[in-house]
Amino acid sequence: MLRRNILYFSKSLSVGLKKVRVPLCRTICTTQVLRNDSTKGITNTKSKIEPEEVFTNLNMDNDPIRNRMFEYNWGTWIKNDELEKRKRFTKFSISGLNEVVRVLQTTVDKPNSEIMDIGKNVKAITGSLKKLDSDDKAIANIKQIVSIHEGKHHHVYKVILTNGKALALRLPYRTMPDFYTERCLQSEAATSYYLQERLGLCIPKLIAYSGSFDNFLEFPFILSEYKEGDLLMKNWDPIIKGKLGDKTVEKKLSVAIDPIFSFMKATTCASFPGYGSLYFKGDIQEGKKLMALKSDDLFVLGPTTLRCYYRTSDVLDQAEIDNYTGPWAVESPLKMIKDLSSLIVSSLKKKELTKDSVNDLNKVIKVYQSLENTSEKLLDIRSSSIPNFEKLIEPRLHIPDLDPMNVVVSGEGEYNFLDFEGATTIPFIVSSAPLFIEYSGPKVFDINEVENFDGLAPKSKARVEYMQKRTRNQEYWEKKLVKEMHDMSSSASPIVKMVKDPFICVVRNHVPDHEYFSLAGSLFMLKHAWKDLREGHIVDNTECPIELTDHDFNQFASDYDSYQRKINSEPFGITGGWVPQDVFERLLKQGVVIKDGENWKVRQKS
Repeated sequence: MLRRNILYFSKSLSVGLKKVRVPLCRTICTTQVLRNDSTKGITNTKSKIEPEEVFTNLNMDNDPIRNRMFEYNWGTWIKNDELEKRKRFTKFSISGLNEVVRVLQTTVDKPNSEIMDIGKNVKAITGSLKKLDSDDKAIANIKQIVSIHEGKHHHVYKVILTNGKALALRLPYRTMPDFYTERCLQSEAATSYYLQERLGLCIPKLIAYSGSFDNFLEFPFILSEYKEGDLLMKNWDPIIKGKLGDKTVEKKLSVAIDPIFSFMKATTCASFPGYGSLYFKGDIQEGKKLMALKSDDLFVLGPTTLRCYYRTSDVLDQAEIDNYTGPWAVESPLKMIKDLSSLIVSSLKKKELTKDSVNDLNKVIKVYQSLENTSEKLLDIRSSSIPNFEKLIEPRLHIPDLDPMNVVVSGEGEYNFLDFEGATTIPFIVSSAPLFIEYSGPKVFDINEVENFDGLAPKSKARVEYMQKRTRNQEYWEKKLVKEMHDMSSSASPIVKMVKDPFICVVRNHVPDHEYFSLAGSLFMLKHAWKDLREGHIVDNTECPIELTDHDFNQFASDYDSYQRKINSEPFGITGGWVPQDVFERLLKQGVVIKDGENWKVRQKS
């Protein structure tokens, strides 16, 4: 449940020789649920609760009455709820934010570079500071803060100033190590600026950022222009009935897919001197690995910020992880896949083992070692038969979170794109369609071609219809790829998909030692096709390096069945025990969910 918390401020603040009066803090809480499920469409419900008003002083950063503004309210975890919510508690200094806003306004007419250090580890984008200015040139303070979104990785606030200007403040949750948070935020700031200023794309203007906790806000942040409008998700209907070719269906799909495809096309038009993530040059410490961009000394390529390279931070420290995070030379396009698999193998070998877990972990290690041995042979770099291979292997910007949830449509029909976390230059050929459109399950192109469809049970019919709709949506995306980016369309061919699938599996896996089954299945398919792929100059001209046997694969299949039974037997196992807040409150009210010590459990039917 998304609680929309609003803070109003009242305090006399000294501004030069003047005094400005802005309102005591008042918190108003309303409730709105906006649940995104690309397979089920959107549920948007509102439940009315009485507004709650509280008052606080602008400079009282430790006043507990304002804590609700910082809390995570989107859902509840069946286990470890308190711990998970603590990671997502985004308490920041509001007086510090006000200080940043004031300092930025005094800097408006003093730009000495594109990026300016304003102190306490905060950088300002000088070309964007006019967004804070008002006609009377008076220094504005914060008037109101509204909690507008609690996402998967961030909490977003709308900040309204006394001059009427509105800003967006985005704070990352503490679910990852601090060094990754800093790196990721710095890279996202640079990527956002690059897309806007160098490629001319429609991005809310970046105003200021800091990846450190040691700043005015005492929390890492990105401050940007606030864009009014509706999320594109409001118009995304992935379960509309009908097949591709139906004009009504295509028109409905095009509303969300077309602007995102056009943005992807624009972001991949340029190639880079290597593989890694973008940073402002001033944010990379001396001695760190980096690659300069030709004719643009503001940016460099540094370590990747793809989240999958940092999921091992529970057993590996920063120095160990940084051995595998790039940047990688343009001459070694598959080294990033090799390093990712080597990183996971290294972390698995360092895990603390119990007697019972040794065999299980050894099986997992064997799967990732197979990818490690195969990764740099996945493509025939020297003599590939894939059309336009040289273009497909070039480093191009990949943005993991292209999604209708990250696009704001203004009243004028302008599409404003948000969220560039994890953006990395990778070979275009190993990239995948955006998650909201990607589908790797059984393909059903036409329900009428399914044998005895009318005779199927209702649940089986629903599954087939789901497959058909997901197949159709991805087919629409790939149809656009062929039409508008023909030179790059081989990346979506079935053969290329099979070859790159192991990498995509690892990128998607959240827990390598629990969710390795998809990788094992992908390697199984690749092993049995290797001879033909080798003769066709798709993969490297070597014997198949995948040493997993049919016996291994049979064992993995059995383990997968056991894992699925375990997940299905646990309430909300598929979501890791997380329950959307509106669902949780309904189940709690019905007595379905009850307290179990510090956790929750689902009451068993008698």
